[in-house]
Amino acid sequence: MNKNDIDYKVCSKCDAPLPNSKGRLDYFNSDPNICDDCHILLDHEG
Repeated sequence: MNKNDIDYKVCSKCDAPLPNSKGRLDYFNSDPNICDDCHILLDHEG
């Protein structure tokens, strides 16, 4: 694995493969299993 490669992880809610590279590009800041976009949507649904 190259040091410039980005790790990916699949969100448990939307099944999207998203970047999960700490310190570079990370879509899992609020929850380790749910992406930030889904987390925002879940908060708004109440």
